[in-house]
Parts: sequence; C-alpha cells; structure tokens
Amino acid sequence: TAPAGVPPAAPAGVPPVETPVAVTMTTPRAKAVFSRATGTLCELVLDGKTILRDSAGIVAGPQLQVERAFTDADNWMRRPFMEKGMSQLSHHARAIRVEDDKVFTSVRVTGAKSGGFEFETVWSFGEDGSVTAENTATPFGDVPALPRVGTFQRLDPSLENLAWYGRGPWENYVDRCEGCDVGLRSEER
Repeated sequence: TAPAGVPPAAPAGVPPVETPVAVTMTTPRAKAVFSRATGTLCELVLDGKTILRDSAGIVAGPQLQVERAFTDADNWMRRPFMEKGMSQLSHHARAIRVEDDKVFTSVRVTGAKSGGFEFETVWSFGEDGSVTAENTATPFGDVPALPRVGTFQRLDPSLENLAWYGRGPWENYVDRCEGCDVGLRSEER
C-alpha cells in the first residue's frame, strides 16, 4: 500500500506505447501522451474527459516558467532579469524514457542571453486516475534572482469547474501568503 496521501500505483499490465513521436501511458481511468518534440505532456484524458491537449502547435502540457508581473518591490531584480534574457525562454526537448510505471521527461530551458535550467519531470500514475508530476529545475550558467519558479499549462477550454487544495482564492506570491489561506478551493467559469 502507498503511504497516506499518496495514491496507489496504477495496476501493472498495461505497457506503454512508444513511437518515434510520442510515449503513451494508459491506465483504467487515464491516458497520458508525451510528445518527444516538446518533451512534455501533450494530451491528458481522465475518465474519458480531455483535461489538456496540444492544439495548432501550441504546447498545452506543463512548461517551466520563471516570470510574473513585476511589482514595485521587485525593482531591484527587474534589470538583471531582463538583461539575462529570462523573459524569453526557449524549451528544447531531451529524451523521454519509461522505467517500470513511470515516465521521465527532460527539457533544457534556455534564456535568450545567458543561462537556463535543466527541467526534469517524473510522471507517475495512480489507480484512482491521478497523475503526479515531480518537477526538478536545475539552473546552469548565469541565472539572476527569479521572481517566480513554477509551471504553466493550458487546460482544455471545455473545462468549466476547477477545484484544488492550496492557497487562494486568487493567485499569490511569497510576500502575499498571509493574505491567502490554505484550503479546498473551487472556481466556476
């Protein structure tokens, strides 16, 4: 059994499908497709409902992002951030590999003028349909102070209700955490 709070692993027996273009993992409740061209998730279907899917060349799956709108308190970091090209990231897919019931993706993310990050994700799949992404971003080269480190993804436009456990109800930053309680949140469009 899995530790408390961790969904049990998906049942074995459904081997991944690997092609020159993608790797597909299927469980009884989920299908996850990983693009070799982008190095990230390009389609996710849970219980028959599309959660995300690349469309017209636009990457939907999670990509590393290190930028947010600068506030007045960020003036000290704005110039070095811009001078190092961190507002213009390029994502370069590396190898995708499958080991046991996990998918390992790797993307080299480079700034326009200096360093960047090796962005690696370990994807695992629970029998309850959950998909877990464990991200690691390792900086290289000349990387300035960052206002944010996180991922960005595009959900399917048909999704109208969203629920999450975390801070909210609005987006928040380290300096605003006190103003955003942790709890079960939901939003409708």
